Amino acid sequence: TAGARAAEVRALWQAAGAQRLVNATPGCLGTLREALPGVAAEDALTLLDRAGAALRFRPLAERVAVHLPCTAVNVARSDGATLRLLARVPGLEILPLPAEPGCCGAAGSHLLEFPQRAAALRATKLDQAAALAPRRLLSGNIGCRLHLEAGLRERGAALPVEHPLTLLARQLESP
Repeated sequence: TAGARAAEVRALWQAAGAQRLVNATPGCLGTLREALPGVAAEDALTLLDRAGAALRFRPLAERVAVHLPCTAVNVARSDGATLRLLARVPGLEILPLPAEPGCCGAAGSHLLEFPQRAAALRATKLDQAAALAPRRLLSGNIGCRLHLEAGLRERGAALPVEHPLTLLARQLESP
């Protein structure tokens, strides 16, 4: 089934006639690159980072914890771009979660196959976030966001979890 879906993606890509593929979910980027060999596929945060000097953001006096997903670090390589873009928001206090352990426990099907280990990894990340006392938690991977958000609900914590692009879009100044 996966092979058939990849063939569909290739056919749709060719029909579109596009030059570049931009993706907002680093977890999908590796699969898309595999399905579309030779296509310039990149993370949206990397693309925006290249235009960083042209972007202007409204100030936001807020403390945010940033989870850098394994896929952002190892596949999309957009971790630096994420932090640089967020640093362009005046007044934003950016607190990356400690690198160890790197994984939040979601890791694709990991949370389904190894729920106890996934919960333990998530608990560590949530403890790290709580120690930073942020107003929100940012993560660029949908699986990580859902997994972390579920853990926060289990704890009764009301910490909002969102994609860094959501915060950046909200703060973007109109030209």
